[in-house]
Amino acid sequence: MKRILILLFPLAALGLFSCQEDAERTIRTDLTQEANQFLTISEAWGESLFFAMISFNSYQNIESDTLPGCPEISVNSTEGTVILNFSSGCEEGESVRSGKLILQFPVSGSIQATWSLAYEGYSYRDWEIEGKRSFTFTSLRNIREEFDGLSITTSNELNSTLSGSFNHQQLLNGFSLSEIVSRGSMQGLNPAGRSIKMSLQADRIANFTCFLSGNSRLADSAAELWEVTRGNENLRHSLTYTPLDSCQTQVDVLLPDGRTLQLRP
Repeated sequence: MKRILILLFPLAALGLFSCQEDAERTIRTDLTQEANQFLTISEAWGESLFFAMISFNSYQNIESDTLPGCPEISVNSTEGTVILNFSSGCEEGESVRSGKLILQFPVSGSIQATWSLAYEGYSYRDWEIEGKRSFTFTSLRNIREEFDGLSITTSNELNSTLSGSFNHQQLLNGFSLSEIVSRGSMQGLNPAGRSIKMSLQADRIANFTCFLSGNSRLADSAAELWEVTRGNENLRHSLTYTPLDSCQTQVDVLLPDGRTLQLRP
């Protein structure tokens, strides 16, 4: 009997170690998936920001093919609305925009300094975004953004819902918009129903020329701290954006377990 017990114990121990390895592998996979989900949220929020930074007067004179996706531009001067329709744009492959962006500006003569950006069936690459974002000038070149209930859904039906508040500064090159520098935070629920929060740890800088080229969909540089609540724990992912040539951005993440991964390019 003793001989049997001696033989069984190493087998049981081997099974225990195997289970621990499987559990560790699952946790590691979840962390990587979370990091990519956070990157998707950041991309979806930031991709259309410049469309909201173009003034109503500029939209009255701008040509469709100068904007990414070559949307049909409809301007209603009486109501102060601009509709960008991407249903018949100029993009091909995976980087195709579809749906509409609806901008509501103050009507002529109004003293309001607030405008909005709403999404109607708007999608790009492998995600769709719904909701409304509000923008208010706080000074000549500084803008306050707020939103609540912004919904981002990936092509495999993973949905995150967010609210947030940001401050944007418009930087000019002569009389033309050059960059948007942003600080702020957003919070909400991830596809698993867990609480998440993102805060910018350094200026988020986005280049307007890269936006117009259609080659950039991420910030040129930024440092994001993402926190996700799991039970009684707050796990932290740190995403760092570094500019490369040709309007491309490298994105690295420091995972909660100490590993570093390159998510883009």
